[in-house]
Amino acid sequence: MFAFSRINPLNLTPQSFVVFALITHVVVWTSVRLLSEHHLHDDAIQLYFDSAYLQWGYAYSSSHPPLLAWLFHIWHSLIPPSHAGTYLLSQICVIGACLAIWQLSRHILRTPDLACLSVLLMAAILPHSYLTPKFNHNVILLPLWSLAILAFYYALHRNSWRAWTAWSVAILATMLAKYTSLFLVLAMLAVLVCVPAYRHHLRNPRLYVATTSALVLFLPHVFWVIDNEFTSVHYALDRASSTASAYFSTIGTQVRLLLSPFANMAPLVIFWWAAGRPTFISHRRAFFRNNPQHLFLLIITVVPFIALFVLSVLLQWRVRTQWTMPFFLCVPIVLISLTSLTHKALPIHLWRRLATVWLVVTCVLASIHAGEFFLKPYVRSVPHTQQLPTEHLATILHERWHRAFARPVAYVASDVRTSGAVAFYGVDHPTPLRLPLSPPNKQLLRDNGGIVIKRGTSRARTNNLCVSMRGVITLKALWAHDTTYTYAYAFIPPPELGLCPKP
Repeated sequence: MFAFSRINPLNLTPQSFVVFALITHVVVWTSVRLLSEHHLHDDAIQLYFDSAYLQWGYAYSSSHPPLLAWLFHIWHSLIPPSHAGTYLLSQICVIGACLAIWQLSRHILRTPDLACLSVLLMAAILPHSYLTPKFNHNVILLPLWSLAILAFYYALHRNSWRAWTAWSVAILATMLAKYTSLFLVLAMLAVLVCVPAYRHHLRNPRLYVATTSALVLFLPHVFWVIDNEFTSVHYALDRASSTASAYFSTIGTQVRLLLSPFANMAPLVIFWWAAGRPTFISHRRAFFRNNPQHLFLLIITVVPFIALFVLSVLLQWRVRTQWTMPFFLCVPIVLISLTSLTHKALPIHLWRRLATVWLVVTCVLASIHAGEFFLKPYVRSVPHTQQLPTEHLATILHERWHRAFARPVAYVASDVRTSGAVAFYGVDHPTPLRLPLSPPNKQLLRDNGGIVIKRGTSRARTNNLCVSMRGVITLKALWAHDTTYTYAYAFIPPPELGLCPKP
């Protein structure tokens, strides 16, 4: 019993327990997807395809700003491509967001215990836990969005060149991650206009220098968008657009958007009960008016929701609720500031109860996530792309290539998902190319050799390249479905082997 009391995490101080909680979060949410997922999801495969090329934009795959592909490239330069590495990177992003919110809480709540509590409450908001294993552009916004808010807070209160430079870098990174960061920019503008204590910054030259610097550094991506005929912008609008026949579906998405905050924050009710059901302060309007810091948080949190909802109504957008993942980051601080817990040290028995609830909520959400992932393929009539057998395809093709040529595969050409998956899972991790081949990519295959793959039984087109071997591979879906997938392939031999006549 004595030994157990020494290792019981509930006996830790709030600061120590938060460290334990963050480590546990990484382990649990990395392991859940690692143990249950059979194939990396589309977003990560498309990102891996993009990360092979450092560009200012990507027109044929994810069609998002380029920052995440750059980070994916750096990450896989340090860690070989794998499921574990991808899921770990996703949770590292969540930890970065938690640390930024903890730092912001220390300044606003002014009590270390409440700053620690704000970090625990983040886990009770589903976009910060349940939705994070699927690494994509929404996940990377969590740390960038929170860091931008923290930097903006520092800039408003310290008004130093260093603080405004940090904000400029943070907001630039957020804009280069996803276009929904424009809602954060709008919220920051609303803070400057609506909070009297910060309104003098509208005449602050440091603000305009920082803003101009961020815009100038963002221009290369703008030029890329223009040169590529606004491909990424059209992609974003197409994802949100709806036809007249889908009008009721559009209304449904708007209703879900209104209800999503309540659904995503439902586990917070358990924490409220565990905290002794603290009462909410009266005269909340005067409370926010007299405290610019709390009004800052309220505007930063509410304005993106309102702006997105108004646009969805005016433009009849079919909004996806996952786009709102970073909108909830400041919710824990706002809720704590509105209750009787504000500016109080938490009693040890109350903290233990809250820590216990965190452990229970984390285990329950992780179990539900794993169960949903296992059961979903059995209730879907159409196979999910995560059931594609491209990992097996990559293994077979690499084995046949090595038997034929006894050297690594340099390139693999197919559609974005297939070439990205074969490059990700292949032992040689070849550079993925997209079909149809552009003249530069065709020359790369001619000079270095590689594999061309096409879904279906028809012969893989090689654009008159020399082919030393052709074949067809048929594989079954990975699990819970009997669908078979057929891939035709062609091997372009390396020129140094002398198997093809010189042009």
